[in-house]
Amino acid sequence: MTQKNETQKAISIGGVCIITYFMSYYMRNILGVVTPGIISEGVFSKEYIAGLSSIYMIFYSCGQLVNGMTGDRIAVKFMVLIAYLSSGTAMLVFPYTTIHIVHFICFASMGYGFSMLRGPLVKAISENTLPAYARVCCTFFSFSCHFGPLVTGIFALIFKWRMVYTVSAIIAYVTAVSGFVIFSCFERIGFINSSEKAEKTITDKPSIFGVFFIKNFIIYMMIGMIAEISASSIAFWIPTYVNEYLRFSPEASGVIFSVISLLKSIAPFICLILFKLLGKNDVKLIRIMFIVSGVMYAAMFFVTNVWMNIALFVVALAAVACASAALWSIYVPSLAKSGKVSSANGVLDCSAYFAAALANIVFAKAMSVAGWRGIIIIWFVIMMIGLAITFCFRFSDRIK
Repeated sequence: MTQKNETQKAISIGGVCIITYFMSYYMRNILGVVTPGIISEGVFSKEYIAGLSSIYMIFYSCGQLVNGMTGDRIAVKFMVLIAYLSSGTAMLVFPYTTIHIVHFICFASMGYGFSMLRGPLVKAISENTLPAYARVCCTFFSFSCHFGPLVTGIFALIFKWRMVYTVSAIIAYVTAVSGFVIFSCFERIGFINSSEKAEKTITDKPSIFGVFFIKNFIIYMMIGMIAEISASSIAFWIPTYVNEYLRFSPEASGVIFSVISLLKSIAPFICLILFKLLGKNDVKLIRIMFIVSGVMYAAMFFVTNVWMNIALFVVALAAVACASAALWSIYVPSLAKSGKVSSANGVLDCSAYFAAALANIVFAKAMSVAGWRGIIIIWFVIMMIGLAITFCFRFSDRIK
């Protein structure tokens, strides 16, 4: 296949996968964006909302283990179809019922449903495009993670919180059907491996265990846990932090959250630039980013000016977003030859979201005990733990 054809193929596969994944990231941020409005209406308590968010994260993380392996065996079109049909139904039901157990089931369904996407989509990109193209496509995946909340914020400005869920459910159904049709077409024209061909490439060894034998995988997994705590747990509380600690209105908090998300969305591209400037040393990049983030959180503790505080917050979050991009855009695509991209992605995402779920519960409890200033200290400590983990690579390299 010529270079021109490879480029066209990468654009086609990457474009569809990125859009498909982006839709899920805008949907999964709805609860965090509408939280100030829900609290102001007295619909749910802060602890109840944190519980719903944690249920989502727990089922998302557990789903990653199952769906990571499944994604190495089942065609991506089926994973996309089931993911959006189940999640869309949950979003349609949740706002219009007062039964708590139904709320829990809805967020469990969304968590498990959205866990079916990233692994198979990254696999489709990594195994069917050239490495350089795969890296760029996965960078846009990271971009989606940060740009998605901006779209969520816009929806929250236009609609009431219940209508945000309803509209999103309809979009989920459309994404399910269109994704299935498009990926089916890609299979017919040979852009991606069919499910039968992909199944033959899988070894008999259970991939869920095999990924742990990949060099430095466990260290990257721990880094992913710290990065996801920032991307999911800390980011989840941004609107509430801006509302309660910095004293902005719920509406203004939603707008500020959207702007922060927009600024964070450029982090993956900055990551690629820094990666080249640092001699393609992803470990050094991750280490520097944790240092920068930690310094910003330390400064936030002392700075009282609200706009300066927000600026420091943006840099802190963006720095960790760069570290996260190094993991998802550089490390994960490099595993294409292992044949375990989806499984590795599943384990990384599972551990990351499990850590984020626990962190979310801790943050909610700590707010009532230590207040927001205590939370800032906790955020600083988490970044320092991330920094300490990066030095494990030196120990690992000495092991023969």
